[in-house]
Amino acid sequence: MANENIKINFLHTCDNAFFSDDKKLSIIGIFDLIHADRFPALNPKFSIAISVTGQIYDKKRNIEIISPNGNIIVSSEMPTYGLEGKPKTNLVVNLIGVVFPEAGAYRIIFKVNDERISPDRNDIITVN
Repeated sequence: MANENIKINFLHTCDNAFFSDDKKLSIIGIFDLIHADRFPALNPKFSIAISVTGQIYDKKRNIEIISPNGNIIVSSEMPTYGLEGKPKTNLVVNLIGVVFPEAGAYRIIFKVNDERISPDRNDIITVN
């Protein structure tokens, strides 16, 4: 495991996440449940904010959302904003138009160089 020193401090799904002009992370409307009237269900916009300890600035960073039946419904690279040389880093990805094909628990997985980080975590969005 080349990434054993990299750890997730927190991972939040939220209505919006962004960095202020002075590089502070702002997280608005944390949630872990999405209500849907029917399926497939479209979520027009939400964000995933992650805090990570370990050197990741020179590595490929990716977030995936996995459906209850194991299909990847989102795979997105995480931007490198302000990461150079920092041992603790905050990351944000804003997702537009994500379609949840069925009700159930959707796993959120963070990978560095295609290796899952903190595999013992159970980061879930429930859609019902």
